[in-house]
Amino acid sequence: MSLFVFIGSGFLLFFIRQLDGRRHT
Repeated sequence: MSLFVFIGSGFLLFFIRQLDGRRHT
């Protein structure tokens, strides 16, 4: 379960960062 949480956390962070970068442009 730890690995799953780690992957999910990284994916969420990456997705949020992508959206944030697009917003700032």
